[in-house]
Order: sequence, then C-alpha cells, then structure tokens
Amino acid sequence: MKRILILLLFAGLYVLPASAQIYISSDMFRQRVFKAQVSVVDSLTAEPVGYASVYLKERGDTVICNFTLTDNDGKAELKDITTGHYVFTVEFFGYKPFVKEVYFRKNEDFGTVRLVPDVQALEAATVSATANPIEMKQDTVIYNAAAFRTLDNAMLKDLLKKMPGFEVGSDGTVKHNGEELKEITVGGKKFFLDDKAAALNNLPAKVVDKVKVIDRESETAQFTGIKDAEKEKVMDIELKKEYKEGFFGNLRAGAGTNLPGDKKDNPLIPDGKLLYNANTMLSAYSEKDQLTVLAGASNARGEGDGVLVMFGMDGDDYTMTPMSGGLMTTYNAGANLNTDRIKDMETTVSANYRRTLTDNRSRSDRTTFREDSEDLGTLSSGSGRTIGDNFSGSFSLRKKDRQKYYFYLTPTLSYDLSDRNSERRSESSTATGGLQNSSESRSSSQSRTWTGRLYGGGGVSKLGKDRRSLSFSINGYFNDGNTDSGEYSETYLASRSETDVRDLRYRTDSRGYNASLNLSYVEPLAERWALQTNLGSSWSGSHSDKAASNADGSANDYFSSLSDSRYRSQSANLLVQYNRSEGQDRNNLQFGVQVNRALNETYTRSYGVDKTTGEGDWYTNWSPYIRLSFNRKNGASTFLSYNGSSSRPSQSRMLPVLDLSNPTMLTLGNIYLQPGFRHSVSLTFRKNNPQKQSGIGFFLDAGFRFRDVATANWFDDNLIQYSIPVPARKPTLSTSFNLNFNFPLNADKSLMLSAFGYGNANRRIGYQNVRSFGTLDTRSFDYTAFMEKFWGTDAAGGKFYSGESGFQESVTRVFQGITDVRLTWKPTQDWDITAGFSGILNRSRYSLDERANTFTRRYSPSVEMQYTTPKGWEFGTDVSYRVYRGYAEGYGTPECMWNFKINKNIKQFGLSFMIQDILNQTRNLNHSVAENYVEDAYSYILGRYFLFSFTWNFGKMNAAQSQKAQNAMWDLMF
Repeated sequence: MKRILILLLFAGLYVLPASAQIYISSDMFRQRVFKAQVSVVDSLTAEPVGYASVYLKERGDTVICNFTLTDNDGKAELKDITTGHYVFTVEFFGYKPFVKEVYFRKNEDFGTVRLVPDVQALEAATVSATANPIEMKQDTVIYNAAAFRTLDNAMLKDLLKKMPGFEVGSDGTVKHNGEELKEITVGGKKFFLDDKAAALNNLPAKVVDKVKVIDRESETAQFTGIKDAEKEKVMDIELKKEYKEGFFGNLRAGAGTNLPGDKKDNPLIPDGKLLYNANTMLSAYSEKDQLTVLAGASNARGEGDGVLVMFGMDGDDYTMTPMSGGLMTTYNAGANLNTDRIKDMETTVSANYRRTLTDNRSRSDRTTFREDSEDLGTLSSGSGRTIGDNFSGSFSLRKKDRQKYYFYLTPTLSYDLSDRNSERRSESSTATGGLQNSSESRSSSQSRTWTGRLYGGGGVSKLGKDRRSLSFSINGYFNDGNTDSGEYSETYLASRSETDVRDLRYRTDSRGYNASLNLSYVEPLAERWALQTNLGSSWSGSHSDKAASNADGSANDYFSSLSDSRYRSQSANLLVQYNRSEGQDRNNLQFGVQVNRALNETYTRSYGVDKTTGEGDWYTNWSPYIRLSFNRKNGASTFLSYNGSSSRPSQSRMLPVLDLSNPTMLTLGNIYLQPGFRHSVSLTFRKNNPQKQSGIGFFLDAGFRFRDVATANWFDDNLIQYSIPVPARKPTLSTSFNLNFNFPLNADKSLMLSAFGYGNANRRIGYQNVRSFGTLDTRSFDYTAFMEKFWGTDAAGGKFYSGESGFQESVTRVFQGITDVRLTWKPTQDWDITAGFSGILNRSRYSLDERANTFTRRYSPSVEMQYTTPKGWEFGTDVSYRVYRGYAEGYGTPECMWNFKINKNIKQFGLSFMIQDILNQTRNLNHSVAENYVEDAYSYILGRYFLFSFTWNFGKMNAAQSQKAQNAMWDLMF
C-alpha cells in the first residue's frame, strides 16, 4: 500500500507541465543516457557555492528537463541525459547566471564554473537582508520572514509565534492583534479551504518569504470598486522565489517520552508515555499548477496550545468553549490542488481527513457571590475523552479577469463523527454552613452530522456606461445529524440528608439551513462619484427533536422537547461614494443609510404543551453608514467607519428544557429571546517608513448592542444554581483596541524594538435573584408554569423586568489588557537574541456586590537565543518566568519555563532533539469572570518531555543533489 500511494503522488507530480519543472520522460528508460558534472565556486573568493541551481533545457524550449542543486562543496551531477542539443545553466541569487549551449552525445565534465557576483543583485540583497521586519501598507501588514529567525526544521506555526501580534492554537486558529484570521492562502491562492492547520503544521518556515495579514474586501467590493463593511482578515503566505516552481517536500518522524517527575504539586500530568510526531508533505509548483499532499500523526503538542470544543451550533451562531489544555492525538491526511488549466479561471480542489482524540482533565475553584448571603465556594474536578472524525471536500472556481464580468463558486461538504465521555465531581459549601451539596455525574454522546456549504456570486460591469455594474452574492448551508446521549448523576443535598439519582437517555435529531441573497447596483454620478444600492435577504431555520427515556427504556415526557426556529432578515443600503486617486495618494469617502428588519419565530413543544413565540414580530433597526479612508505616499493610511449589523439568538439558548449535565448548576433555555442589533465604529491608522525600517499601527473598535443576550441566575434552598438567558433591557457596550510599533535602535539596524498591545473593555448586563425563587422539580418540570412565574404571561417579560419575580439588574464592567514587548539583537550572522516582556491583566467590577470585584495579573519576562556553529549545528533555547497575582488560593504558583532545541542538517537529512519544560513547572491556568462568579481552573497538560526527530528533505529542500532523492523514491516504489 505504501508503494502504491507514493507512486500515485509522484505520478500526479510529474504530469504537470510548466515553464520550469521536472518531469519523467520515456528517454529516461533508454540505455544510452549520459551524465554531466560541475563544480561551482565564487569567482572572487574561490569558495564553493552550495545550493546553486544546475539545470538543462532543450534548445529552443522553456521546459527544464534535468535539475539538481549543488551540495555544500559546490559540486553537482546531472543524470539521465539523452542525446540532443541543450542549454546548460548554473544560477544562484546574487551572481550572474552561467549559460552554455552543448550537444550531448557523451558524458560531460564542465569542470569548475566561476560565478561572477552581480553588483546590482547584491545591493538589492543587502537591502532585503536588512528589510523592515514589519511593513504596513494600506490594508496590509507585511512580515518579512528573514527578520524572524527559526531553526532549520521549523514549521509555519513556529515562525508565526515569533512575530509580534500573532496567537497560534493547535486546532488551527490564528489570531492577529486579537482578531481571528478567517483564511490562509499561499501565493494568493486558496490552501486547504477548510483546514488552516494544514498550512501551520506542514509548511516549512524556510520556504516562506513574507507573511501578509490583509483586511480583504468582499468579492463584490473588489469587483465594483465600492468599499463595504464585509471585510475579513486573511493571511497570505508568499513563498521564496526558488520555491514557486519545481517541487519540494519532507518526511519527518520523531519519538520521545514525557518525564513527569514528582507529581505531588501538579497531579494533572500523565505518567510517562510514548510520544510521537510524524508528518510528510509534498508540494509541486509550476506556472499553472500547485499540488500539495500531506499526512501526519502526533500526540506531542507544544506548551500553551489549546483545544477548542464546539458545544452549540445554530445558523450563523457558533458557541464555543476554549479548553486550555488537555492531551490531543491527531491523525490527518489531505491533498490540495490549485490549477489555472481552466481558461481564465483559478480552481482549487481539496480533500481532507482528520481524526482527533482529546483527553481532558481539570480541577477548578469557583466563588459565587450572592446578594445578602454568604458566598458559595465550589470545588470541581472532571475528566473527559473525545474522539472525533472529520471528512471534508471542497471545490472553488473563480474568474481571474474581472474587467467585464466575474463569478466565483465554492461548494464544500463534510461529515463529522463524534464520541464523547465525561465524568465530573463537585462540592459546594459556605464558610459557616459547611457542605451544602455535592454531585457525581457521567455523560456520553455519539453524534453524526452532514454539513454542506455553498457561497458564490457574480456580476456584470460597463452596462452601457463605464463603472455601471450589477452584481450578486449567495451564501448557504445545511446540516443534518443525530445524537445518542446519556446522563447519570447522584446529587447529595445536605439540607435534606438525601441523595437524588437520575439516569436518562436521549435521542436528538437536528437539522438546520441558511440561505442568503444580496444584490448590488452601482451608478456612476460623475468622474469621482458613484451611487450604490444594496438589497439583501436571508432565510434560516433549525429543527431539534429531543426524545428522552428512562434507564428501563420507558419514555420520559418531562425531558423530551421539540423546537423549530425560523429566522428572516431583510436589509437595504443606500450610499454615495467619492473616490480620488493621484499618484500614491488615495482618498475614499462613503456616506449613506442602512435599514435592517429581522423576524425570529420559534415553535416549541415540551411536556405536551405547544408554544409559538415571535410570530409576526418584525424588529426594525437602522443606522447611518459612514466610511473614510486616506492613503498617503509617505506610507500613512487612515480608515474610519460607522455601521450596524444584526444577529440572531442560538437555538441551544431557546430550548425549553433543563440541562442536567451538571446537577448542581442547571441551565434552561428561553423561548422569548429576540434578534439583536449592534452599532459599531472603528478607526485604523498605520504608518510605515521603509528607509528607517520603522512602523506604527493603531486600531480601535467600539460598539453598543441592543437586545443582547444576558443571564439570569438564582439559587434554591439547597444552593443548587440555575441560570437562564434573557434579553438585556439596556444596551451592552464593548470596546477593543490594539497598538503595535517597531523601529531600530542603532545605525546598522542589528538592534530592533517591537511592541504589541491589546485591550478590550465591556459593559455587560446580568440579572441576580435577590430573594429565594424556590426549587424546580426536575422530575416533573413544567416549562410553561415556570415561565409564567419567572417571566410573566406575555412575551414582554413584565414580571421579570419589573422585579416582581425577584430579579435585579447587575452591571458588570470588565477590562482585559495584553502587552508584548520584544528587543531583538543580531550581533552576527550566527547569533539571534531576543529579550521580551509580556503581561496580561483582567479587571472586573460589579454594581450589586463589590465583593465580586477581581483584579488578576500575569507577568512574564523571557529570553530566547539561537546560535549556528561554523559546522552547521543549530542551538536554540528560551527561558520565561511567569508571576501570577490575584488568583484563588492554591492557584497561580510562579513558574519558570525552559526549553531547549538542537538541530543538524547532513545533506538531505536533518536530525533534531528538543526538551520541553526542562524544570517541569508549567501549569495550564485559566481564569474566567462572569456576572456572579470568578473561577480559576487548571487543566491536563503534558509537562516535561523530550523528542528526537529525523527529517528527510527532498526536491528543492534537499541540501544535496535532488536527483539522488528521486532515485531513492523510485527504489521505494519498485
């Protein structure tokens, strides 16, 4: 099977025609073939020139038919050359190419080729070598990879972690300045449409030239030239020139173990276990085609990686909980093909399979604040195991020439399997009353889901008049799945000295869909003026049928439910644009008005009671639309906008049933949730000075949301906590900002300072019960009767908001600040030293109870060093010390994190050794704040471990002769 797979991969590689590529022809199997040898040196120093390109082209043709690279001694050999006229070329960046025509009818020895330095190229290289590490151009931030040194075997994720402003998660999420990137492209082309981790974990850092973070306009805006509010942040990876044609790849395998040591202070570390990390990647690039095939398996993850667990999905609303820690094992395989073979089209086809096994364990300490009562302390511990399988396939078609018309289409299809099991224990007590309740619970679920997505659009321009255009966009998805689950719990109530046992089974069938259509018409008014109208409409819905049964198989109507949600949204936008461009100075002004209407209808049935809410209740919102942008030739750009957007509540928050997964903290849905609307204003400023190699950037976003989803909390007499989502009566406010800058501190620019700061402030609304609300009978729960007591008899919730049911509004003010300052010194070509300081602070203030106020800080100075010896040995080490302040007792012990790596390349092979967390001090601490509680939690981590790795580089990543690597591959197959 292995040989068949390898044969298929390379068969696909060699059929790609290009202006510069390697292919296998029938001539290679003739008996009369010849060889050519050459030795390449510098004409001034006579030093060998390694990694120079040596290749042949048939005379009069542009196709490379034989190719190799010189080794460390500057020697190279071309094989399998058939009789004929060829152009023999030797080239290396910074030198003038050596070109010679030759007729092959015997073996040739070209002797010593002396490459002459190209003064202009060397000057350009000098500028590039000292290029600005970070450049800011209009809506793009550009990182020059050469300014951020990594070890030879590093991957893209390792490179990004060295760049200020980036956060990288093991699940493939990448954040830049606190905002998640929606897509990763390579060379401007889509790369594994649904799997950002494919590029992060498999694209070698050494092939990357630049990393660009782009605030990309929508497809419609790119076509019409009328800016819109549909920008999304994407990352584009620009490869080095030598990797844009030909093929390259590697095969890596590593093994090791963790060294837990004394686990008394940190029991959330596993016993010694076998660790492995293996992956392979093959990329073939030509003028028309880009093919990447990869596969991997790993159970060794770096410190600080997180797991993102999705627990709710409804329409466009995704609710996710970050699980900071846990041990993850992944297996993946996939292929991605970009091709321009369809005339005037960019085409991408990708397929991917991923299996994830996650082992989570945690312990936490929660303090819940109660008005006029003692605080409640809850100690919890839990464990869980999740196995997930995902199969996905995607196809994308996009027209390149958009002068007269354009269209794009991207359908995707995925199938998910999930198997989850978890256990939880908790104890709640007060300072004077002692133990109030405790619980032990187990849950399991097996789910299967089909999901399909489709987005696309098109348009026509120059409709009888230059710049007049009509365009449209479509977006839709569907999902269909079912889940079998079970819940078992034993809850001890100290006030009654009794234990409540519950054992339930569920069968849930769910479906969801969404479809949206947007039309845009542009009418030019004058040379620099244009009028645009936008009309949009969307339809979405979800269905959930949850059938509950007892342990003996009998039906349980109390916990069975049916929910159907239908959401409609209509929008209209009228704006005027003024656009002026003179040289590099460009100004853009837009102003107008936008109107949005939203309808959210929900039908529910619980315990035989039917209820329909929101029927015919359209909510109308409007906001002005203003957008200004200025770009100056001095490198400064400014952007300002004001607009509005609507959102729908998730179906999971509207289900009229109790969630019993945690018996001491019960939740239920609210069928009266309403669509929300947000007004937002944003400001961006960037300034870049290439001559001084300095840059500064600032971003501010502020908004207030109407009918935001808040939470109402209360306790019963047994101190069982209940919570239910409710529409906030007052607007909620949120603000976020970031500031980043970099500049050299000395004349030769070997000492660079860079800094990144991020902050967000929120004003949240919550509701706390100020008197006992009573106990809910979980065995005969009547949702309708409960809502009449809690909410009232009408949809407006008069009894709740008036305080008649005993709830009072609580205002929570939360601020989070993050800073990262780095000082990088490159005293010589072999040394790279970075000193840094990072800090995170969280501050929260509560209007009802000042005892709930918190102020936590984490400070972390660090030093990172890399050194390369004259013999090519690479050494890397980093040390950071973390100090915690303001956390719960027993949490936040200071940590010293020390890592070490060593790497050595021997021709096409690489050897590496790493040891992570040498002092075995790292703990995965998470601090969370809500309206009525604060919680500190530790999660399962790997702790100290080491890993030996072996890497085989082939193609253009081979430091020796690529022809030898090709022969070795043929030997593997036959």
